[in-house]
Amino acid sequence: MKISTSAALVALWGVALHAQPAPRPATGGLPVPRAVAQAYARGTRSPDGRPGPKYWQNRARYTIDVTLAPPARGVRGTERIVYTNASPDTLRTIVLKLLLNIHKPGVPRNSGVGEGYLTSGVHVDAFSVDGAKMRWLDDPNTATWRRVALPRPLLPNDSTTLAIDWHFELSRESNREGMLDSTTA
Repeated sequence: MKISTSAALVALWGVALHAQPAPRPATGGLPVPRAVAQAYARGTRSPDGRPGPKYWQNRARYTIDVTLAPPARGVRGTERIVYTNASPDTLRTIVLKLLLNIHKPGVPRNSGVGEGYLTSGVHVDAFSVDGAKMRWLDDPNTATWRRVALPRPLLPNDSTTLAIDWHFELSRESNREGMLDSTTA
């Protein structure tokens, strides 16, 4: 059976007349990205952009002791982080930001850097979770964040304590951090 072009167009036109547009929240008729619509449905975000009634935010309290003695470029620190899971989810990993690893050779950056900007990055000397020592391997592929598996799952509304001893060398080239001249840091 052969269908004429005009019959096919009439059939498609009929389908278009009966198609129903997807309902949209009160956003002035603008399309809503799927993730945003899901946040509305979960109650974590309101259409006006404010947090919804089920909004949550995890928290971290930091205690940091740092040692620096210019003109030496070495910086040492001891850090204690109390991390609270305010989410409805059980966490099995957390992510630690190692921002000064931006100085490591080969780490992705927005622009090129000079030799004076490069260092070996952040080195972790000791790491523990809730007092239990954990093994920390220096991974040459670690850039500015590191996923850490927790020894026990962190339940909703629970907290864990991380203790970290670390050191790094200041960059000879100042950007956001680094040496200003040969006698200062």
